[in-house]
Order: sequence, then structure tokens, then C-alpha cells
Amino acid sequence: MKVYSIICLISVAFSLHEVVAYKEITGILDNAKDLTPEEINALRPLFNDLQSQYDYIVSMGTDDTNMEELYDATFNEYFASFFESDGETMGYDTSLPTVEELIGESTYFSTLEEQKEMSDLQSILEDTLEEAQTSIDELVKRAITIESQLLKLNKPKIVTYIYKALGVVFKVAVRVSRAAYCTYSHIPQLNTSLHNIYDGIDCYSYTSKLILKVQTQTVNTVLTIRKNVYNLADVYRKVAGKQSLVGKITTIILNVFKILRNIREAYTTATHAMDALQNELPDAALKSVNCGKDFAATIPDTIATVTELTTCIAFVDDSKEDYDFMKPVNQTRINRDIKRK
Repeated sequence: MKVYSIICLISVAFSLHEVVAYKEITGILDNAKDLTPEEINALRPLFNDLQSQYDYIVSMGTDDTNMEELYDATFNEYFASFFESDGETMGYDTSLPTVEELIGESTYFSTLEEQKEMSDLQSILEDTLEEAQTSIDELVKRAITIESQLLKLNKPKIVTYIYKALGVVFKVAVRVSRAAYCTYSHIPQLNTSLHNIYDGIDCYSYTSKLILKVQTQTVNTVLTIRKNVYNLADVYRKVAGKQSLVGKITTIILNVFKILRNIREAYTTATHAMDALQNELPDAALKSVNCGKDFAATIPDTIATVTELTTCIAFVDDSKEDYDFMKPVNQTRINRDIKRK
């Protein structure tokens, strides 16, 4: 009966405060433009509960607990594993050496014919480098485009939004001693609940794998092109080591064209791979939509944890020790499962 009375008092307090409360929590979800309607609908009850909790904590006033540093350290420690990826496209190194960097200091040739052939050789090297650079730039540009499209579909953002909402609640809670104690002690349970949600959106790993394919293909192709470019230096050195370039230009051209052919083949292969990945985007989009339905079943457990946290914050009789919110998380889950049956 006491727990029921407490919940009733909480409801009254929430109703009184609702008149002046801004939608600090539910507003986060209202502005979640990158979530599907299914995802938003599944998250709505949780965010409503968090908003009510926020309103109640604010209505309690503040007693300056000075727990901000402890909150930040603990909160970040428990939830950092969810956000290893920053959601940004990869930064690719597209740089290539210049002709001067490839061949070093030019050898001085005495005759006009030798000087002319040297000039022709440098021109050929410059043209080859220009084509190699263009191939790399076009490939990377396409890779970033596909990555960006996939990142829009990749939705561990669901957990990010919950994390953001919890952060707003906790930053208010640390100003009130009772709320600070409860939020701090419930972080492990909330962490477990969020991991259940995270496990429930494994279907998003499909887009993650596609992103990795894009990155791997691009990096490998750039490395292949760069390797061939440095082979130009070897070709030059074999000929420049001789005292004269006369008659050697044909040999150089044949070798350079072979290298250029390798560069073009690497670029063509990568382009075909990008075409295949581009064709998988519709499937990735469909899987992303389905995820909004699949993860919904994991939300109630998080709502239950938030409810326990709310009860803890409002509870004033510390002599009682047999309430669910004071028990270890595993025991709490077992009791709830028994009740459901």
C-alpha cells in the first residue's frame, strides 16, 4: 500500500509541475528527424516516463550535492562502449608524390637531344601522376558518398537518444541528494537495459559491414595506386643511372604504360565493387526500417528500470529494505518475470 501511495503522490506532483515544465526530454524525441515513425513510437513511452521523472526532480528543488564530477565519471564509464564510432565518414589519405619527389634531383645532360628526351620523360611522369591522382580523388569521393548514405541508415542512434535523455535527467538529479543517490546507484541497471536494446538492433550491423567494405576497398585501391606510382621512380632510376638517355625513352614509355595500365585496372576493379555496394543500399534501407520494429520489444525492460529509479527518488522510509528497486538487478528481473507468469 505504501508503494502505491508513493506512486499516487508522484503522479500528483507530476501533474502540478506539468503546467510550467518544458519538454526537456520528450522534446529530444520530437526533434529526432533521423528516426523512423516505428522507432519513435517505440521510444515514446520511455521518454514520457523520463520527462515525468525530470519534472518531479525539478519540483524537489536543489540542495547542492556537488556530485557532478562523480556523475560524469560514472555515467561516461558505463555508457562509453555504445559510442565507439563517431558516425563520421573515414578520412582517406589521397596524397601522391610530385615528379620531383619521385625522381629526385635531375641529372644534367650535355646534348640538346638528351635534354629533350629528359623533358619528354618528365612530361610522361606528370601525365601518369595526374591520371593516378584523378582516379584516387574520384574513388574517394564516391566512397564518401556511399558511406554517408549508409551512416544515415545505421541506427545505434536509438541508444544515443536514450543516452541523451538520461543525461538530461541525471544532470538535474545530481543537484538533489536523494535523486543523486538513486540515479548513481541505478546506473548499472540502466546500462544493462541499454545493452539489451543495443543487442536488439543487431540488424543495423548489416549497414556497418557495408561501411567497412567501402572503407576497405577504398584504402586497398589507394594503396595499390600509390604503390604503382612509386614504381615509376624505379623505372626512372634504371634509365637515369646510365650516362645517356638517348635511345632509352622507348623502354621508359613501355614501362610507364604498363604501370599506368595497372593503375587503371585497380580503379576499374574498385569502381565495380562500389557499384555492387551501391546496389545493396535499398536492402540496407529496408533492414533499417525493420529494425524500428525489432528493437521495440526490448524497451519495456528499460521502462521498468526507470520506474524503479523514480520509486527510489520518491521513497523516504529508508528503514524498509524489501522493495524491488533496492535489490540487485538480477533479483529484480527474476521477481518481475515471476509476476508476469
